[in-house]
Amino acid sequence: KFQHAFNWMGPDATMPGIGVMRALGDSLHLVTGLHRGFVNPAPGSGTGPEQSWNYEAGLRYERNAAALEAMGFLVEYENLVGTCTASTGGGCTIGDQYDGGRARVYGLEFVASHDLGRVLELGLALPLSVVYTYTQGEFRTSFVSNFAEWGDATAGDELPYVPAHQMTLNAGLEGQAWRLNLALNYVGETRATAGSGSIPVAQ
Repeated sequence: KFQHAFNWMGPDATMPGIGVMRALGDSLHLVTGLHRGFVNPAPGSGTGPEQSWNYEAGLRYERNAAALEAMGFLVEYENLVGTCTASTGGGCTIGDQYDGGRARVYGLEFVASHDLGRVLELGLALPLSVVYTYTQGEFRTSFVSNFAEWGDATAGDELPYVPAHQMTLNAGLEGQAWRLNLALNYVGETRATAGSGSIPVAQ
């Protein structure tokens, strides 16, 4: 598929994307995708557009009430854009944007789900699932920035606010006209500013 973004106040871009799924058996599929990412900068920001290539590949298994999925992903940013918000701090003006140069985010995601109600023939759906994501992000260029989250970044520094480990547990109970869900989320430690090595206890 192709998408086209046009803005009278900034650059326009064509964003191609393709996804392929190939059956490896009755229940197992190979899934791949390639997509172009684009974020138009705010008018008058003085930054370039955020552009990226997004890759993913993995396996998906579905049989009866069970499903498993393992996907690897890679996002290559040609220009990462950061935006000042009320939570970033650092004395910046909310809405200001900053160029972060080239960056890379990659990782793995695992999903397992099962409808226990279907297996036990309860007459109600009892969906259970677990989602685990491992993520790494790093700058690939060195630069000096007034953006507090980035500061003076060196190529190889880890991106701030990108936790390496995240996990979500879901349990539900569903009838024909109602649904009840419980979700538990775990987010691992993450650094507040760009850097490398161990994460300081206080930043």
